[in-house]
Amino acid sequence: MAEKDQNLWDIITEESNRQLLQAAFDHAARGLSFLIGHPLHSHEVGVRQASIQELTELVGSPEDEFVGIYLLIKGNSLQQAILMMPVVDGLRMAEQLLGEPDNSIQELGELELSALAEVGNVVLTSCLNKLAQATGVATLPSPPAVVVDMLATLLSVTAASAAVSGDNFYLLDSAFYDEYDTLKLRMWILPDVDLQVALLKQ
Repeated sequence: MAEKDQNLWDIITEESNRQLLQAAFDHAARGLSFLIGHPLHSHEVGVRQASIQELTELVGSPEDEFVGIYLLIKGNSLQQAILMMPVVDGLRMAEQLLGEPDNSIQELGELELSALAEVGNVVLTSCLNKLAQATGVATLPSPPAVVVDMLATLLSVTAASAAVSGDNFYLLDSAFYDEYDTLKLRMWILPDVDLQVALLKQ
């Protein structure tokens, strides 16, 4: 449980609480598994200080089209949670969610984006709720927003929203994967602007 004046980022990134943090991301992976109908797992959660270039190399190529599902977070040191996937994975996931045949959806229209938004909402809020239950520190996530664009653009927007100088910022990072490694999803949680600035000065 949280001590007085201790913020949620500091609590969940303490070495002694890494199992708590991992459990929350694992809980999110199970929620996503339920939605798409087959098992997914989460890689070990990392606390990263990364540049846009480093994250781009981690996830894909700058010109690759990606889907970003965003939740803004009000309360106690966290700013946003993001689920990121290549468009091709978004298409396949939309087929699974909507009960359509494989390779039948060729573009993400309003219906498909709405389904993906609900995925992001369930997955990201389940992680945040698990953290809140374990620490006693509540957060208030916004409704999800879905953006489809080149990876470089999505990461630039993420960095800009963190309001940091340069392109370095802190985040929690994990990947979701299945046994066939056919899905490539990343989940990130970023601290708020004030904490970003403080962390980068350390």
